[in-house]
Amino acid sequence: MKRSTGIAALAAALCLTVGAVFAPAAAAPLSTAEILQQFNLVTFGDLDSSSEVEGRTLVGGDLTGNSSTYFTRSGQVAPSEYGALTVGGSITGGYKNVNGNGNAYVAGNVQNMNMNGGTAYIGGSITGNVNGNKLVGVTVEVPDFRSELETLSANLATLAAQSAVNVSGNRATFTATPDSGGLAVFEILDGAFFFSSIGEIDFVLNGADSLIINVGGLGITIAENFLGGIGQQIASKTIWNFYEATEITFNAEFFGTVLARNAHITNMNSLNGGVYVDSFTQRGEVHLAAYTGDIPNFDDPGPTPDDIAAPAGVTLLGFVLVSLEAFRRRRTV
Repeated sequence: MKRSTGIAALAAALCLTVGAVFAPAAAAPLSTAEILQQFNLVTFGDLDSSSEVEGRTLVGGDLTGNSSTYFTRSGQVAPSEYGALTVGGSITGGYKNVNGNGNAYVAGNVQNMNMNGGTAYIGGSITGNVNGNKLVGVTVEVPDFRSELETLSANLATLAAQSAVNVSGNRATFTATPDSGGLAVFEILDGAFFFSSIGEIDFVLNGADSLIINVGGLGITIAENFLGGIGQQIASKTIWNFYEATEITFNAEFFGTVLARNAHITNMNSLNGGVYVDSFTQRGEVHLAAYTGDIPNFDDPGPTPDDIAAPAGVTLLGFVLVSLEAFRRRRTV
């Protein structure tokens, strides 16, 4: 009995150590394509929200604002080892609601949160009220996707445009000339002038299933109407790469992935597609329309030996098993 109790005690202690590593966040690094598939919203800095995000959200800074809701369409998101909501700073303001049995990981403090089936892992303290399952004072590791997304934006901006944007009156028509792989690349040199001079957007796809639209310009206001349901058709096929922008305001519903690595964006209506930006004042919903098109090969050298090394959790688990076996042998000698 004593022998069994000793082994059980050691096993419990080591498993607690494993739990401490895995519980807050023990997910593998993601490729750029995986980030676009698994995350509906990524901000490198702060998110001020009074709306909702249908998919998975990562906030590099603080999450502030009135009540907001996350993971509202949990059944439609791509599988992931990451939580429904991850925050690198603190959460303040109105109640943040995490739906769909999703977990939340917060490195800092939390003021008010409702966990609707999942668990909140909180690195700091609770300054208000957190309803539902919670663990406080844990170590929360927050992923940083800035490098991957900045590199993607810079690489996309180098693509030669082979497709045309024609403006007639109040309407801009994007006419695709796709390559053999179905990729069509467009270029708008001055986004501020372009969007201020039109009111309607249409697309002629010509078989294109991947659309890259590179948009230059620093401060851009967008309030265009997508014609005839074309927005829904192109939402999951399109990346709008605002490679220079520092400020973007969306005053109308918009369709397609928004990649704006240096920009603070504000939306007053729904954004339909992934949003990957520096910071965000969110006043309209962010809807799921994960990018399904191709990302061109920019001569990626492939994974390094460090990239394919065994994850820390696997190494620790191996240590647990070896330690248990060694303990058992000592007790039976």
